[in-house]
Order: sequence, then structure tokens, then C-alpha cells
Amino acid sequence: IKEDDKYVPTDLGRKCVVNFIERYTEFLTMYDMYCAVDLGTGEFAFARYFEFDDADEWRDFIDNDRWEDLRIAVADFKGIDPIEIVFMSFINEKRFGRDKTGWQFDLLIGEVWDEILTICNTALHKEDLAYESDGEAVAGDTVMQDVIIQGAELMIQLLEKEDSIAQSISHDDSDGGNGEPHYVERVEYVHHPAPYYEPYYDPFYISPVWVALWLL
Repeated sequence: IKEDDKYVPTDLGRKCVVNFIERYTEFLTMYDMYCAVDLGTGEFAFARYFEFDDADEWRDFIDNDRWEDLRIAVADFKGIDPIEIVFMSFINEKRFGRDKTGWQFDLLIGEVWDEILTICNTALHKEDLAYESDGEAVAGDTVMQDVIIQGAELMIQLLEKEDSIAQSISHDDSDGGNGEPHYVERVEYVHHPAPYYEPYYDPFYISPVWVALWLL
């Protein structure tokens, strides 16, 4: 703790942050695609993502009961720890942050981990997706492969559209106007173009960022 006030990562800690940011970027790009899927029609909520200019309207849209959250099922199918997926979804929902006193201790010993485990244990899994069609059983593995492939195709389409309309985004390296200096260089998100994600057409593909060890 620098100057008895600022949390500053060690070199090993920074490597851990870089690894996490890579995983979190992939989560937002790929795995979050499966947060709202209509199993009856096969529709993905994200197929209409660019139709919404207002964030509240988008949240209302995906809050509809017809959508099923398949992120845990996809992660489990690929052999990725579902706890990481839920933890990242909590971060995306701004469940953690420095604006709440004692947030560090809540992460360490708080009830949030019990909540994460409950979500993992009660979420849909591939076994829950099995069904019968014309008297023939369709296995959950088959359903998952189809869902993952459709999600990958949609992801590529959205990335291509985003790349075609996106403007270059500059990251402000200032202190945000609070007068506090940065003690370490920021870990930035890396934007990958659509072709980078083409391996995800294979439902069994796992990016190397998910198999890398947290501590090197």
C-alpha cells in the first residue's frame, strides 16, 4: 500500500490484472451474447442490440421473461469455470466498486460469493436443454452446439457492424479531475477486429486467455 493510502499492484499482481482484463474483454464480447436467448424461437436478444439508443430501453428489453440466460451453460459446456462468468457479470453490472465503503472486504468474505454459487447451481445447464422432436430425443449437447454456433455467427455480424460505424476512441490518461495522480500505468482494454473471433465458430473452441494460469 503506497504511502499508507493507495493500493498499488506488484509486478505479479499487474500480470494478474492483465490476464483478467483479457478474459473480461472476451466475456463482454462473446459470452455475454448468451445472456438472453429465446429457446422457443431461437432468437438472441443481441440480434436487436443496435435498434436501441437508450440503455434503459435495452435493459427493459432483455428483462423480458421469454429470455433465458445461457451464459453458465455455455461456460460449463466449454469447460470454463462458471464462477468467473458470474463474477464478471457482476462487475459488468457495477456490483463492486470503490464508491462503497468496505468493498474490498465484501469481496473477500462477503455473502456475494454465496450468491454467485447459488446462481451457478440454479442456472440452466446443458442437461436442462434436452428435448424431444417428432418422438426423437435431442441431447443437451446437440442443443448447446447449435446455440453456441448461432451466437458466434451473431457475434461476428455485430462486431463487423460495430467496426464499420465505430469512431476511434481515445482513452483519457488524466486523473478524471479529482486531483489524484496515477501511481501505475493503466491496463487498457484491447479491441480485436471481427476476424479475431472466427475460431468461435467451433463450439468447442476455448480462447487461450481462459486456460492461462492466474499466477505465473
